[in-house]
Amino acid sequence: VSPSGAGVHLILRGRLPEETWHTVTLGDDRRIEVYDHDRFFTMTGMRIGDVTEIRDRQAQLDALVARHRKVKAAPRSVATPVVVLEDEPLIAKALAARNGDGFAALWRGDTSAYDGDHSRADLALCSHLSFWTGGNEVRMDALFRQSGLYREKWERTDYRERTIAAAIEASGGAYYTDAETHGGSNGDRADDERDDDREAACPASYYCNDDGNALRFADQFGDRVRYLPGEEVWLVWDGRRWQRDDAHMTEDLMTQTTRSVWREASECADDARRKELGKWAIASGAASRCAGGLFKARSNPALVIRAAELDRELFDLNLLNGTLDLHEGALRPHRQADHISRLAPVEWKGLDIRCEVLEKFLTDTTGGDHELRRWIQRAFGMSLTGLSPDVLLFLLGGTQTGKSTLAGAMESTLGPDYAMSANQEALLRRDRVGGPRESIADMEGRRLIALPEFDRRQPLDEPLLKRLTGGDTIRVRGMYAREKSFRFDGHIWIHTNVVPRLTLDDEALWRRIRVVPLDHRVKRADPAVKAALCDPERSGAAILAWGVQGCLDWQREGLGTCAAVDEATAQLRRKMDPLIDFFDDCCVFEPGVWASSGDLQAAFAEWASKNGVDESKVNPRDRAAGLRMRGAEEGSRREGGGKKRRGWSGVALCSDPQGRLE
Repeated sequence: VSPSGAGVHLILRGRLPEETWHTVTLGDDRRIEVYDHDRFFTMTGMRIGDVTEIRDRQAQLDALVARHRKVKAAPRSVATPVVVLEDEPLIAKALAARNGDGFAALWRGDTSAYDGDHSRADLALCSHLSFWTGGNEVRMDALFRQSGLYREKWERTDYRERTIAAAIEASGGAYYTDAETHGGSNGDRADDERDDDREAACPASYYCNDDGNALRFADQFGDRVRYLPGEEVWLVWDGRRWQRDDAHMTEDLMTQTTRSVWREASECADDARRKELGKWAIASGAASRCAGGLFKARSNPALVIRAAELDRELFDLNLLNGTLDLHEGALRPHRQADHISRLAPVEWKGLDIRCEVLEKFLTDTTGGDHELRRWIQRAFGMSLTGLSPDVLLFLLGGTQTGKSTLAGAMESTLGPDYAMSANQEALLRRDRVGGPRESIADMEGRRLIALPEFDRRQPLDEPLLKRLTGGDTIRVRGMYAREKSFRFDGHIWIHTNVVPRLTLDDEALWRRIRVVPLDHRVKRADPAVKAALCDPERSGAAILAWGVQGCLDWQREGLGTCAAVDEATAQLRRKMDPLIDFFDDCCVFEPGVWASSGDLQAAFAEWASKNGVDESKVNPRDRAAGLRMRGAEEGSRREGGGKKRRGWSGVALCSDPQGRLE
C-alpha cells in the first residue's frame, strides 16, 4: 500500500521495452506509473495478501505496456524557472504549501512571529515571494503591495530594492512551471498529460546545492532553530527555552533535511528531475554537504536572531513549568516568541509554599531580627530581576553564621543560567591592564553573582566595581574569545568575614555598598541544612516563593532602610579609616566647635610619634575624608587681628578646650 493509502505498489522482476511510457492517465484521477530503473519510492510495510517474494512477470508487464501503448516523449531540458500562474492561483499554492501557515500570517499582515518587527516580517514575506515567483523582482513588488504588510515605507526605493535583493539571495530555490518555456504563451504544450502529472507530483522544487538544502532546512525546522551571529552558535527550541546547541542538534536536523531529498525524488514524476534529486540525495549525505547547508542557512534572515533580542524582559523568570512574570507573580506557558534562552531549575508552586528548614535557618541567621530578615528578602527579590544594579551587597559575618549557606541557596535556586559563583580574583585590582577577564565575561545575563571570602590585604578594583554596579556597558573578552560588550544587569553578593580596604572618600562607591550583618553564630552547625537549602529539588520552590514575595514587596516599597544594615555599613566605613585611632584619642566631634588645619596636623604628628606611626605614609586626603565622614566641615574663620585661618568646624582637639567655643 502506498503512503497515501489510496494506491498500490506492485513489485516484480522485468524490463520495459524501449520508448515505453512511464505514466498514463486513466481518467477519474487514476493513473498508472511503471519504472524499471532509477526510481525511488517509499515502502510502507503494509502488504496485500500473503505474497512474500518478488517474481518474474515479464509477460504480464509486456501486456500492460501494450494495452496502454504510448510513445515516450523525447527528453527535454529544464530552462530557467518561469512562473506562468496568475496571482490568485500562485498565492493559493503558497498558502497550501508545508510552510503555508507562516506565509498566510505574513500575507494578512501579522508580524507577531517577528515580535512586531515590520522590517523582519517584510524580508520574510519577500523570501516566500522570491521562491514562488522564481526571483522575479517586478512580480515580487506587485504581490507585496497586495499583502497586509504593505505600508508607506515600501515606497522608499532604497528600502524596497534592498529587501527584495536580500530575499532573492536568501531564498535558495524557486517554484517553477515550464509551460512558456516549451509551449508558448498560448498554453499549447507538448505532452499536456505529462506536464499536469509533473506539476501534481512535484509542485515545488529546491536547487540541488547547499542553497537548496539550506532552504529545505528552514522550511522544515525554521520554527525550532535560530542562529546567533554574535556568538556564531545555533539555538534550538527545547520546549522551554532557546538553548545553545552544545549537543550538535542542528547537525542532526540538517541530516534529517538531507534525507528528505530521497522523499522528494520518490514523489517526483519527472525522470530528469528525479535523477537529479537522487544524485543530490547521495551527495547530501556527506559531512561537507551537511556543513555547507548549515553554513548557508546562517544567513537566512528568518533564522537569524540578535543577542539583544534574547532575554530582554528582565521581569520574566523562566522556570521548569512555565515563565513567571515577576510584576505580579503570575505563571504563563513557555513561548518561543519570548526569545528566552535561560532556565531556572525549579518549578513555581505558588507564594504559599513553605519549608521548615528555610524558616528556621532565616530565624537563626538573622538572630530573630524581623526587620533584617525582611530587608534580605527584598534584596533577594530585587536580584530575581536584573534591575537596579546600583547596589553592592556584603554578607559580613564570622564562621558558622550562615552567610555562605544563604548565598548558596539563592544561587542554587536561580541555577547557572541566572546566577553564578565567581572567584574572588574577578573583582581584585590587577597590575596589568588588558588581557582576558573570563569571570567578568561570564557574568553577562546573570542576575545574581556570588563571591566568596577575600583577603584583607588584597585591594578591590574599585573602578570596575563602580562600572558593574552602575549599570554601565562593559567591554571584556574571555579566554581565547573575541572582545564583546554587554550591559551588566546583575547584583553582586559578597559573603566574607573581612572586607578589603576601600577608598574612604569615594562617595560614588559608598553610596552603593550595603553591609548585611550576620553576627549570630550557630553553636552546632548542621551540614544537612546547607545541603537541603542548596538542593533546588528539595527547597527550591520554597526559596523561590520567599524571593518572589520579596520582589513584590521591593516593587511596592523599594529596598528601603534597615537599622542593622545602616549601622553595619557605617561601621565598616569607619573601620576603613586609617586614622580612626587618632580621631578616637585626640578629637571631639560635636556641633559648635572648631580646630584649625595647622593644629590638627601638629596634633597628628605628635600622636604618630608617640604611637610608632609613619606619618609620611598617611595621605592627607584620608584625614580630610575621615573628618567629613564624622560630620566636620572645612572652612575658615577670623581670629584675633582679623587674620583668616583654614580649619574645620564640628571638631576640636581634646587638648584645646578653647576650640569648643565659637
